[in-house]
Amino acid sequence: LVSSWLTEMNRIVKNSNEDWVIHVSTDEFIYPVKEDNIKNVLKTFSENVGEISVNWVLFGNNGIELKENELLIDKIRKSSKDEEVFNLHVKPIFKPKAINNIPSVHYSNLKPNYIKVDSNKDKNNFNKPYETKKFVSDDLIINHYRYRDVSYSMNKIKIYELWGKPNRENQLSWFNDVYNDRIIKYINKLKKNMGYEN
Repeated sequence: LVSSWLTEMNRIVKNSNEDWVIHVSTDEFIYPVKEDNIKNVLKTFSENVGEISVNWVLFGNNGIELKENELLIDKIRKSSKDEEVFNLHVKPIFKPKAINNIPSVHYSNLKPNYIKVDSNKDKNNFNKPYETKKFVSDDLIINHYRYRDVSYSMNKIKIYELWGKPNRENQLSWFNDVYNDRIIKYINKLKKNMGYEN
């Protein structure tokens, strides 16, 4: 299943006519920290950049049960500390014309003459293809709501058990360490675009 999914991802990205393609999951929200539009940030990268690796910050369930029509990014406001080792993981922004192939949802293999950089434009800040040496959050960041709310967390523990990874109940309290309001400035705009009442 994963293999066929990556095959489809390769097909979509490499056949895209767009300047950039962003890959995030439904529980991941990528946004610019200083700018109001991610396009303005992407314009600052040089032509030979084929992939931008953006660090994520993991959020816990905050002990919250979301109600109908409540926004995840509005109600879940506690995350792990930036220096948490899990936050060294990245998700990519691809330049389709630069892609040779995509072996993982976290990174690609680039064609010659293209480089991969972190969101600070540093090409040397990598421990592994999917992991930076130091956490970067100056211009772009991803809020990763891995455990969403309490109900979702409980279901995720059951899924882990089905995968042969039992006894993960302690993770229900993970990543609720610090108040994190980086994304707050986008909430009212998102509500308006979704037709929600303020």
